[in-house]
Amino acid sequence: MAQNRQALKSRIRSTQATMKITSAMELMSNSKLQRQRSMMEKNREYSTTLLKTLHHILSESDQVENKYLLNNDSKTVLTIVFSSDLGLCGGYNVNMLRYASTLMKKEDPIIVIGSKGRSWLSSRGYNVVNEYIDSDAFDYVEASNMIDKALQQVLSKEIGKIQVVYTYFKNTVTFEPKLEVL
Repeated sequence: MAQNRQALKSRIRSTQATMKITSAMELMSNSKLQRQRSMMEKNREYSTTLLKTLHHILSESDQVENKYLLNNDSKTVLTIVFSSDLGLCGGYNVNMLRYASTLMKKEDPIIVIGSKGRSWLSSRGYNVVNEYIDSDAFDYVEASNMIDKALQQVLSKEIGKIQVVYTYFKNTVTFEPKLEVL
């Protein structure tokens, strides 16, 4: 009888310790989520304002001649796909990758940021042209170098346009796939 009570007390202590650890993990993940959401909303505001300004400048000026805005006869489309590196994020990657696969031709070049998207597209025979890029370590310098190379291909008429496919964050429950043509 004493052994059963001792075992029961031990299980209760073990369960309480697990609850404390789980609670601490939940606090940390909520903190990270709030920090990432704040950074994302600041970036979204900046990019929206920048895009509106650019559209306004281009629509108001007939004299602006930009070598990147000239018609390009190439039918090849470079697609840049953003995905995550880890699993357990439900439809985050799958919905975006299914959407992307309806927009892309298998022979067109694709640059993938994130391991999940890379493995998904490679296994289905798409033309992934870059080495593995970690989505957590992807920074401005890497993005700038990648876009510079892509723009050189546009100027040399190897590719006709550049498009970006990503998952748009609406709220913590809703993510929707988006396509932007640069």
